[in-house]
Amino acid sequence: MRGVTDPLDIFRNLLARDREAVTEGLPAFRERLRERRATYGGRDLVKTLRPKFLTTSDLHHLDYTASVVTGACRRLADRVFDDPTLHAFIGMTEGERRLCALPARCPDPIAFARLDAFATPDGFRYVELNGEVPAGCGYGDVIAETFREHPLVAAWSKATGARTIATEPPVLDHLLFAWRAAGGRRKPVILVTDYLDAATLNEFEILVERWRARGFECVLEDPRSLGFRDGRLWAKGLPIDLVYRRVLVNEYLDRENDVRALGDAVAAGSVVMVNPFRSKLLHKKVTFALLHGDGLDDAWLTREERRVIRETIPWTCKVREARVRGPDGSAVDLLPWAVGRRDDLVLKPSDDYGGRGVTLGWTKSASEFESALLAACSGDWVLQSRVAPLEEPYPMFEAGLDERPMTVDVDPYVHFGRVHGVLARLAAGAISNVTSGGGQVPVFYLPDEEST
Repeated sequence: MRGVTDPLDIFRNLLARDREAVTEGLPAFRERLRERRATYGGRDLVKTLRPKFLTTSDLHHLDYTASVVTGACRRLADRVFDDPTLHAFIGMTEGERRLCALPARCPDPIAFARLDAFATPDGFRYVELNGEVPAGCGYGDVIAETFREHPLVAAWSKATGARTIATEPPVLDHLLFAWRAAGGRRKPVILVTDYLDAATLNEFEILVERWRARGFECVLEDPRSLGFRDGRLWAKGLPIDLVYRRVLVNEYLDRENDVRALGDAVAAGSVVMVNPFRSKLLHKKVTFALLHGDGLDDAWLTREERRVIRETIPWTCKVREARVRGPDGSAVDLLPWAVGRRDDLVLKPSDDYGGRGVTLGWTKSASEFESALLAACSGDWVLQSRVAPLEEPYPMFEAGLDERPMTVDVDPYVHFGRVHGVLARLAAGAISNVTSGGGQVPVFYLPDEEST
């Protein structure tokens, strides 16, 4: 491939050179992914043979901007927690207030976070903060490992110098960091907990298996099966020290009488739990409205925080009948203004996930969007400026490796304010997530030109 330097062209040329053999090997490749548990709710997670490409400069940019955004969010959590007016603004329930008030031995309300982003012609744009129980790290590594073994991807990596960054080991490393920061000295017994009928069960099993291989006693257990006695949390006969919480606060509250042992252990301070329940303060999408000065002035932010927020987070506002500051800073009557600007707006429930309830303004008539806005006023919803994600060509399994234009999520994992790998998801439409059927691909990092 002398003279070919573009990584996509290199990939295409390698595929064209041996397309018949690559196509014949697809069933075995897909089966290998299934054997390694790269499935979600019984569905294959991977739908294409090509990784997502990022440069090391992209990674450094994400690391810096994500650290600025999550740093502001940490301070925001304290402001929200201390201000009953903001409790109402973000739609905090009584159950959420009670859990957020429990003592938290973890020193950071969002020790683990994920910023969900799109690459746009103007750079990366963060559209949501997954501040409670960000998922996908375990899946990412088994997918990347399987891709690296594929002859086509191996040849492409050799030609380009591309590499992967493991996303699972940093989770354990930073769980242990939280444990030590809370005063833990001995080697902890670790619990991974969520309802075991969750679609992400495979990922939990991947994590537990790998952490045991690193020499840690680790248990996977449903929160309904935990016990609290003699001042300790118990799971499968073991006293637990460190909890990796994957059960969402709302889902915990839905079954609180059955899962009380976990809350009792947190209240007693007998475990270090990551993330603490207080992460709920930042998980709601209205967090981005607060960062943009809706419901709270922005004088508490530094000049650099305001710059990064303005350049990386699209304008976001809580839905209500009110006069607010629009994207250009001018005052507008929100609802009639939004109807007239619906082609540039997305309506989202503040506290849901998986793309559920999202309304794309440009797909609705004026009357339909107005009706949706009026209904949203009785709940907790946000409006957000539309972003223009770049589409990329991917050779899809179901298309016989013919390329299809896909939208790509680029979602950095942020642990204690620093990026440790990126989740990438594909979709044929405007909403990319695994819950709604989007596929996951590994991220391969290309060296910048000056380092080659």
